[in-house]
Amino acid sequence: MNYDGNTQEISLAKASVNASLSDDIPPGFILPQSRNIYIHRGGIEPRGGTSKVNSSALTGGGAGLGGFDFRLYAGTQQNVVATADGKIWKNTTTTIKTGLNTSAVAAHFVAFRNTLYCSNGYDVPQTWDGAAASTSALANPAADWSGTNNPQQMIVRSNQLSKRILAVGFNGAASREYIYLSATNTDNFVTGVVKLAVDCSDGIGPVGAVEFGSQALIFSNFSTFYLDDTDPDTANWGVLRSQANLGAASFRLICKAENGVYTMMRNGVIGRIGTTNAYGDYQVQYLTDDDLNIKQWIQANVDLNYISKFHSIYDADIKAVRFFVVRNGQTTVDTSLNYNVYTGAWSIDGNYSYASGFSAACSFPYEESAGTFKIRTMDYSGYIWKLNQSSKADDGNAYWAGFRTSMLSDTGGAAGVRYDKYFRRLFPVVVPRGNYTLSIRKFADSTEQDVSYLSVVYGGAVYGSGIYGIGLYGGEESFENDYASLRYRAKRTQFEISTNTAGADWFIPKLLLDSEVLGGRPR
Repeated sequence: MNYDGNTQEISLAKASVNASLSDDIPPGFILPQSRNIYIHRGGIEPRGGTSKVNSSALTGGGAGLGGFDFRLYAGTQQNVVATADGKIWKNTTTTIKTGLNTSAVAAHFVAFRNTLYCSNGYDVPQTWDGAAASTSALANPAADWSGTNNPQQMIVRSNQLSKRILAVGFNGAASREYIYLSATNTDNFVTGVVKLAVDCSDGIGPVGAVEFGSQALIFSNFSTFYLDDTDPDTANWGVLRSQANLGAASFRLICKAENGVYTMMRNGVIGRIGTTNAYGDYQVQYLTDDDLNIKQWIQANVDLNYISKFHSIYDADIKAVRFFVVRNGQTTVDTSLNYNVYTGAWSIDGNYSYASGFSAACSFPYEESAGTFKIRTMDYSGYIWKLNQSSKADDGNAYWAGFRTSMLSDTGGAAGVRYDKYFRRLFPVVVPRGNYTLSIRKFADSTEQDVSYLSVVYGGAVYGSGIYGIGLYGGEESFENDYASLRYRAKRTQFEISTNTAGADWFIPKLLLDSEVLGGRPR
């Protein structure tokens, strides 16, 4: 189709949400209205669906506090979750503990020497061998663990000398500023225990810990520390303040992913601690303070008063750390803010019309089949969910999946916003994966125009009453190149492309925009 004018190619291969308040966002970025899309495979496509693991809610319908994929040395695999009504469940059918403190807001699981440990900060940590009908209270807790003063998190600490359990995050004043390490290769916190002070100077104390490389990092709300446990004599051990000025709001907002540790602080700042350069020296990057302005989106849309309900996890399927957050006007989590650890791109997930796996009170990884790990979440009503399913639906229900472009001018560069254009056509280059209708909202200088509907068919595309778009490229999935008619005058334009149909699947690597300059260019 010949015409006098320009064709602008907008690549979506490196798309990322950009929350800048400025209208001058480069082409290829997408705005925060974009939601429920994958951006890690060279274009934009709907995210995977979510589905329930259990067809009936767990008795009591409690919110999930934490979960774990527990495997015994013999190979037995069991899905274990703790719920807000004071229970621990195995495999969604059987309780292995009841009567725990219902004030707990989170629970943490860790496996050590073929035994599962559960800590929630209020009860004596529970242990389970994978076979007993019930968990047991830890046999040898530290002397000053009593009442509701118990560890919130327990991790395995390994060094060249031993393996120990490191306990952190206490409610009571007697233990708040300390971490505890069990005796060598046991869970004994009485004989052989190592108790170390952490000088947080914030009245709260350390809130969580993680092993990173050969070291254990300990976090307060606004600082990072590391454990110096290399000396054979434990009397010479201590906790030192790192040069990394990065904290965490809770242990659930500390996430190890690939070559970094990612945290969210109480003020909503998200950061990364990178590879060790020298002993005790870490590289810190504040991810929300970059030029994508995600900090602005968090401040405008996320209710930090509920940060105790936030949690994070690395999702290898999308190569991103998920931060599950509570939106303004809500009281529970329903949104996942995702950071791609390889590209630095951001995306947002959440179904605001139907129940989904993003109404997530907690999250944990689970091996669905040999070598295939998926993220599982548990909601506030007793259901466990699987993310990233092929269904492209949430328990059979639709979700809105789409993206909004930045304001687009033409190939004239920055000066292009100063003169009028006649925008003719938009060609979304689509890889169809079924028969679905794309909705294309169109904006001329921020004023919404009519909506076009492009019915994409596997092997062709329907527009109006005609069928167009025999594949541009051969292969199992041919590219379709039909267009939405624009026919309006403006300095800039913008598009929102979406579907809201259960099962809708498509892939858009780029857009082609036809326009014609009206009048001379300014000098």
